Amino acid sequence: MDNNILKLLQDSPIVVPRILFNNYKKLNITEEELIIIMLIISLGNMIEFNPDIFVQELNMDKPKVMTLISNLINKKILSLDMIKNGRKTEEYISLSLLYDKLVNIVMDILFVKQNLLIAFI
Repeated sequence: MDNNILKLLQDSPIVVPRILFNNYKKLNITEEELIIIMLIISLGNMIEFNPDIFVQELNMDKPKVMTLISNLINKKILSLDMIKNGRKTEEYISLSLLYDKLVNIVMDILFVKQNLLIAFI
């Protein structure tokens, strides 16, 4: 087997928190938006905003990428944070809003489980 093909197949997997994977519809996230989030997770929590990375990595056209990111910002899943770096100001994509929402989902699940346990006692 061609070593380049084998290396491509063995490339690093993208790891997604199960709570996100199981509950993305509760967050009103589409499958395409989830793919955007998965790429951001794989690149790091705070990545410099560069739509060309998404275009290249996901093989999507730029207007589609911009629409999906805009949708996620409007849904308060992503935020664009301006960080001053010397004289230059850079935009970074942050997942902190997403993680806050996931924490709330976990808390709700634990609350329901706790109430079910109390009901049986």
